[in-house]
Amino acid sequence: MLSWTYNANLLLHILAGTIALLVLAVPYLTRKGNKNHRKFGSIFIKAMMTVGWTGIAMALMIIFVPENTFFPNGLPSDINADAWAKENVNQGLFLLSIAAIVLVAVRYSVKVLAAGQDRVGLKSPRYLLELAMPGITGLMVLNIGLQTGEALYIAFAFIGLFLSLGYIKFVMKSEVLVNEHIIEHFSAISGASIAAVTAFAVTGAERLLDIDSFTGQWRMVFWLGPSVIGTMLVTFGHHKFRRQFGVKKRATAKQVLA
Repeated sequence: MLSWTYNANLLLHILAGTIALLVLAVPYLTRKGNKNHRKFGSIFIKAMMTVGWTGIAMALMIIFVPENTFFPNGLPSDINADAWAKENVNQGLFLLSIAAIVLVAVRYSVKVLAAGQDRVGLKSPRYLLELAMPGITGLMVLNIGLQTGEALYIAFAFIGLFLSLGYIKFVMKSEVLVNEHIIEHFSAISGASIAAVTAFAVTGAERLLDIDSFTGQWRMVFWLGPSVIGTMLVTFGHHKFRRQFGVKKRATAKQVLA
């Protein structure tokens, strides 16, 4: 029997993730900036923020209080306590890195769009540390992956590192392109969308196909498949929106301050 705090977070996590999936297509299919784009985009962002925060809460419970989380009445005698605790730390850090990827991506997508081409407000040490969190947790997961030989951990570790470096690189750029912040918003929110689809694929594999998402032989397909397909679609979207919004020339000082 799971603890009530873990169950409450899990229920909210699933509910928010379901809402995010239900509205996911609307912002992509509607005209950018119109009423429905803003309305359903806002719903998606709030839902994914909830997914991120509850994911972090559950990951921390798995890492620091696994016995109280999964066995409130005590650990069964047939379980090796040390090995079980180590496995929970590994899986908890992996889930923490994914939650960090989701939460940081969603918050960044909002902040970079609101900031426009004036990125001064994004350069505070506190916010730069937030942007670094997918990379920091990714390094922890990379260490685990190299020790255990787990390719899934290594792959997601590099995803976290790549995202953090990309966010920080854009924020710290000395020059910006006209409307480039719109493309950055699209990239970040697409990352969160891929995370939502990945969660759906993994959960579906576990529930419908009876596949262990961590040790099953098909785990790489369900965990990384949405990222591969999503990356190709995002690349296509990049080219489309760069043409649509005229992301070609450098912004003048007047445009940056506007």
